[in-house]
Amino acid sequence: MKQHWRHLNNRIRHKQKRRGQSLVEFALVSMLLFSFLFGILELGRMMFIFSQVASAAQEGARFGSAVPLQVATAAEDSGGAYSPHVPAGNPCSIISQARARVTLLAPTDVDIYVWYDDGDPTHVVTSVPPFNAGEHRVVVQAVYSFHFLTGILDRFIPSGLPIQMISARTILYNEETMPTNPTCPGW
Repeated sequence: MKQHWRHLNNRIRHKQKRRGQSLVEFALVSMLLFSFLFGILELGRMMFIFSQVASAAQEGARFGSAVPLQVATAAEDSGGAYSPHVPAGNPCSIISQARARVTLLAPTDVDIYVWYDDGDPTHVVTSVPPFNAGEHRVVVQAVYSFHFLTGILDRFIPSGLPIQMISARTILYNEETMPTNPTCPGW
C-alpha cells in the first residue's frame, strides 16, 4: 500500500514539474511572439504613414506645377521659400493642398517645405518669378517625425524617426498664362 502512495505521489510531482516547465516555456515564447506581433503592427503603421507623407508631397507638387506662385507665407512654414501671394491658412496654397492629403495624422504634424529649381536639384532657384514653363520645377518636401507606439524604441530615437518624401514637378505655365484663381479645396 505504501508503494502505491509513493508511486501516486511521484506522478503528482512529475505533473507539477511539467506544468511549471510549460509556464516557463510559454513565458519565453510569448515574449518573442508578442515582440514579433508588435513589430508587424509598427511596420504596418509606418508604411501607412509613409504613404500619407508621399501623397502629401505629390499633391503639393501637382498643385504647384499648375499654380506655382500659390505658396504660403513664412508663418505657414514654407521653409523660407518664395511666398508672395497667399496668406497663411488659405486653402489654395501649395502647403494647404499638400496637408489636405494627410487624413489620419494631424496635418500640422507634417512639415511641408516648398522651393524651386531649374531641373538640377543642386541648383535652387531663388530669383523667382518669372518662371519658364517646362524649365523650372516646383519641389515639395513633406516630413513627419514617426514615434513608436510601444515607446521602447523611442529611448534610442528620442526625436522620432524622420519619414520624408520629396516630389518635384515641372511648372506648366509661365506667369502670363498661369491660372489666377484655382478652384480650391479639392482642386
